[in-house]
Amino acid sequence: MTLVSTIIPTHNRCDVLAEAIESVLAQSVDDHEIIVVDDNSTDDTKDVVSRYPVLYLHVVCGKPSMTRNAGIRASTGEYIAFLDDDDVWLPNRLRPALNRLQADPEAVMIYAQMQVTDWTLTERRCVYPQLPLPEGHPVREFLETVISCDALLIRRSVLDTIGMFDETIWGAEDMDFTVRLARAGKCLALQECVSMCRVPSDAGIDAAKPIIGGTSKWVSRHQDDTSLLEKHFSVADAYQPTLSERRRILRKRNGWFVDQLLEHAAMAKRANLAAERRAALQAAIIISPIHCLKNPRYWRLLLSK
Repeated sequence: MTLVSTIIPTHNRCDVLAEAIESVLAQSVDDHEIIVVDDNSTDDTKDVVSRYPVLYLHVVCGKPSMTRNAGIRASTGEYIAFLDDDDVWLPNRLRPALNRLQADPEAVMIYAQMQVTDWTLTERRCVYPQLPLPEGHPVREFLETVISCDALLIRRSVLDTIGMFDETIWGAEDMDFTVRLARAGKCLALQECVSMCRVPSDAGIDAAKPIIGGTSKWVSRHQDDTSLLEKHFSVADAYQPTLSERRRILRKRNGWFVDQLLEHAAMAKRANLAAERRAALQAAIIISPIHCLKNPRYWRLLLSK
């Protein structure tokens, strides 16, 4: 058995995939396999991967959950990590997390912060979750703030208890997965940032591609997210949120979706896609009127031409 398996799911991201692979190869863990799971890319992904000492796996899935699961099934590592194809790990991301997890046999996973950037990895927007990161069974916190898969390192044996990613979910499978991990066993945390996450913008990519029809995807993801929250709220265990905690979690999650839709509306405005901008604003006000009405950005986008 390999010590660590890192799974990189990808689809048509040959322009940034090399950076992701190189950031994993730079880690100071020798017994380490890297699996690039290509979900039927039509660009030069296979050629990019061929330059590196990694395992290439071609699949036809259509969902991030299915692509990650294909990588898990092909892996041999005692510990499993993930990195999205458009993100990069920071130097020495893996070794401190691995050392802590190996030192605590009761722990099933360890997580950390990630930094959100623009497409060029130069504009720092925010780091999340905010410190301090809780340990133990942080179910409530994981329901409130989604933990990036880029910042996870899990013990393979926990999958025998919780299973893999839910392939029926699109967009909220990471939240569901981390909450199940938190319920299954002890969680550790590194109080630092370990990865950088690109967020699509009009810098460095075709601005129209991630915008047209994007509002409907955010609405669908919000519906999945809300359904999953209700499912996890109903689990009768020691980590079940109280009624007031449930309301607070729902408000915060709704506010997060409003922020994403307003960013989407701003991108649509820059791309001169008026119909998409209006659709995003309408979706935002339906999800949470209070977050919209209190947000000056909503009013600027609503009243702009």
